[in-house]
Amino acid sequence: MRRKLSVFSSIILPVLIISLLLSCGKAGGGNSLALLALLAGAGHSPGIGVPAGVVASNNDTVTLSITWSAVDDAQFYNVYRSDSFSGPYSLIGETDVTSYDDTTAVPGERYYYRVAAGMRSADTPPVEVVGEQSDPDEGYLVLLATTTISASRGSGSAVTVEWGAVDYASTYRVLRSLSEAGSYAEISSGITVLQHEDSVITPGTSYYYKVVAYSADGVAGIESVSAEGYIDETPPGLLGIPGDVAATENNTSSVTITWSAVTDARFYNVYRANSFAGPYELIGENNVTSYTDETPAPGEQYYYRVAAGWRSTGGTPIELVGDQSDPDGGYVQLAATAAISASIDSGMEVTVEWAAVEYAATYRVLRSLAESTGFTEIASDLTVTEYADTVALAGTRYYYRVVAYSADDLGGRESNTVQGYRCTDAPGNFVATDGTIFSYVRLTWDAAADTSGYEIFRDSSLITTVTATTYNDSGADSSGTVHFYQVVALHNNGGKSLPALDSGNRLNSSGTIPCTVSWTPNREKAVNSTGGGYYVYYSTGHITDTSGARVTVPYVSGDSTPATAIIPLGPGTWYFRVAGYSGLGGSPRASALSSEQSVVIY
Repeated sequence: MRRKLSVFSSIILPVLIISLLLSCGKAGGGNSLALLALLAGAGHSPGIGVPAGVVASNNDTVTLSITWSAVDDAQFYNVYRSDSFSGPYSLIGETDVTSYDDTTAVPGERYYYRVAAGMRSADTPPVEVVGEQSDPDEGYLVLLATTTISASRGSGSAVTVEWGAVDYASTYRVLRSLSEAGSYAEISSGITVLQHEDSVITPGTSYYYKVVAYSADGVAGIESVSAEGYIDETPPGLLGIPGDVAATENNTSSVTITWSAVTDARFYNVYRANSFAGPYELIGENNVTSYTDETPAPGEQYYYRVAAGWRSTGGTPIELVGDQSDPDGGYVQLAATAAISASIDSGMEVTVEWAAVEYAATYRVLRSLAESTGFTEIASDLTVTEYADTVALAGTRYYYRVVAYSADDLGGRESNTVQGYRCTDAPGNFVATDGTIFSYVRLTWDAAADTSGYEIFRDSSLITTVTATTYNDSGADSSGTVHFYQVVALHNNGGKSLPALDSGNRLNSSGTIPCTVSWTPNREKAVNSTGGGYYVYYSTGHITDTSGARVTVPYVSGDSTPATAIIPLGPGTWYFRVAGYSGLGGSPRASALSSEQSVVIY
């Protein structure tokens, strides 16, 4: 039998202590718990600590666990429980570890727990001492979640949420979210029945509901699983027909269809056919008043219709589609040719050539006298990629474009603009001097009709444009290299002539050319007879006397009287004087010098 110590009178305490000490001494050491127990019973502190960190669980549905920190020298712990914070507290169990499971707790009821540490002697019966109780902590078992929950779906004005009863529940609360995994907000509490009518909702919107049971002590249970519910939308009456349906014909990759909006329409169906009469097939839908069809083959004619539709946004799927609109045609244009050229070197025609266009069946050629306006068709149904414009006026510049057409005779994009012309005949009598002039090559030609000027080419390079019918090319090689020249007439209508061709060169600057000097013969017989003749003086400076260079032209018996001399000279300004001489009487004697003449050699 366990002994419990009572409080003794302070008068007899000394006697008991002495007796107990003597008894312990006789027992060979005794039990110190006896003295500790007596001190405790006398109102003295027994020296056993108070458990700290007492925590009672509040998140389990089966086991209510109390835990605490260990106390030094404690051999066991008493656990006390009360229905209120202030007590009274009743002992519900003992344990020799620092935790205890209250298996008698009722789910949903709030309990308060205290713990006290204790020591116990080895005597028979044992003596035990229990320290002070800890501060209390609240704990409880949460209620279970309802095992069944449902939410109505369909027609009506409210969603009815129903669930199964939960043991120990006093009331229920209903939570709602717009998504199953979203955040749930409480929409009703204090419910004492097993259902709730949710009328604050939008038709066609799905809602997700959960239910939580609450005990009379206000302890919440576990949230139930979710249940989806909704009320259906009321569809509109007959939908209108979309108007102003228009399909594009100017894109190279897609057809865009547009239309006017229809009241109550939530989407539009777009239909397509290869002929006006159909049949039409659904190719897509959109919730705005336009749709881009990216599947047409370029150059094929298509027809499009549009119908307005209504579809419920949630709840029971409901869909309405109205009548189709009148059709409108559209197509994807063929691309423009990637390359185009027009000739400028033929006197017979202007040849227009271009690169083939994918999906093209035929081509048409357009022509204008202006670069950006006024184009008219001059050829159609061409199945090759070139055209010879033989009716172009010679000397007139034209501008050309090409358009590809599909097998459905649908025109593509116009090409870039190129210019070309039919050439007039080359300027006549074109001559380039051949090494007769030191300083330049002289070019001459006949004037061409209706011209604004002439282009001069040397060795295929344009060197100048002139308005006269002569040109001195001082840029030619001074060493006498032969150059190839062309002259092209520029006509007032923008065209050009064929080139006139000739070759020419400058006289090498180190060479000479024959210069003929002529004079009127002297009347004196002595000069114009055997032994007489003429001196021809020449110099690059003025001649003042007979000391300079000269050539002698003697009289030869049987010839006519000499009156000319040929002297090879280089470029520059040359001066000349002539004097007659006689051979009579010995050595020749010269007459007076003639007047001075000069010449410039280029």
